[in-house]
Amino acid sequence: MKTYLMLKRAYSERPPGVSPDEDDRSSEDLIEYFLERFSREGDTVFDPFAGYGTTLLVAQRMGRIPYGVERDERRVAYARSKLHQPSHMICGDAQHIESLDVPSFDVSITSPPFMEKGEIRNPLASHSREGMEYASYIQSLKLIFEQVRRLMKPGAHVVVEVVNIKSGRGVTTFSWDVGTALSEVLTFQGEVIICHEGSLFGYHHSYCLVFSNQE
Repeated sequence: MKTYLMLKRAYSERPPGVSPDEDDRSSEDLIEYFLERFSREGDTVFDPFAGYGTTLLVAQRMGRIPYGVERDERRVAYARSKLHQPSHMICGDAQHIESLDVPSFDVSITSPPFMEKGEIRNPLASHSREGMEYASYIQSLKLIFEQVRRLMKPGAHVVVEVVNIKSGRGVTTFSWDVGTALSEVLTFQGEVIICHEGSLFGYHHSYCLVFSNQE
């Protein structure tokens, strides 16, 4: 597995009302790369933080069977309007994946909402201020991926795109903290540094953490 990739932030379509400066979706090229590596045509692809459905739409284009979970109804509606099987985009809470109609899958490619240390909000509730601290959020992600693991087919992979966050608060090692937490429930296979042509929110690279369910 290559340890870095140089990719464009290019999309076949931009959702209505989302400006280029606000578009924080994973690159379609990134999704294509990992789908080619970890899946075949006809395999099931799952994204527990589906957003506007980018992973699902790329998977559909590549002949995979996409499923996703997203809490934001506006984003769900957009993705459903593009999917051949709209019901595969599930409006629900990633914290309760096992209560939703999600099948076992071959690969998951996702990017959870980012959060800085020192913030008090809830990234799992559309960024509303419901009172969740950073450490609690990292623990919640661990619990979510415990459920994800139970849906993985033998030999399945999970790819999680994350960044370390630098701001006036200092540096939040979000990538490392997510990697450490998820390594307690999944088998860490390594990371791929994604170098982006152009920046997003000041970042020129991200990390794709690769996990499996093999010991």
